[in-house]
Amino acid sequence: MCTEIGLLSKKKYEDTKKLKYLHLSDEAFLFASRIKTENSTDKNLYKPINIQNYLGRCDTWNYYEIALFNNILFTFTLEDAVLLGHRLVLSLRKKQKIKSISDEDVLILINLISYCLEENAEVAAHKLLNEVSTLSISEFSAYSRIMILWINTIFKIKYNQAPENDLHHTFHVLSVLEMDETLIMLKNWSKKLLN
Repeated sequence: MCTEIGLLSKKKYEDTKKLKYLHLSDEAFLFASRIKTENSTDKNLYKPINIQNYLGRCDTWNYYEIALFNNILFTFTLEDAVLLGHRLVLSLRKKQKIKSISDEDVLILINLISYCLEENAEVAAHKLLNEVSTLSISEFSAYSRIMILWINTIFKIKYNQAPENDLHHTFHVLSVLEMDETLIMLKNWSKKLLN
């Protein structure tokens, strides 16, 4: 099914020359190869070169570019992902002058920091954490604040700056707020990042 969508999208791009169809084609082929491969870091995965090149050339990111980046984050080398992550932060700083940063924007940065931690890229993770802390997060955005608290705690535990039981504070907040799915997700991510 994904392959068919990819082929149809590629044909639509050839007919219209609208980049969104080329990008949709890239994503469809990527998802098709990911479905066939259990390991998301497998070197045989389809490389969405068109999207990677587009994001590399795009100076200002809006919702479209942020969504593309999130969808293919795992296909970039760590160095390229971090470089594009800094571009994302710059775009978010511009955006926050007009409207507040969304939970989705924060979650993409959390995903990127997690990627850095998985690859033991302490300096890159620390720099991104510092950049996230400079963003203006609405006081009403509890989800974003909890996610930032969690990733900061993971960083500190991973690099021996805090005891592992500090995670229980974050988990307790999630439990009290009855955010059960997020609690399960963060417990799984914590195990993966700390082992």
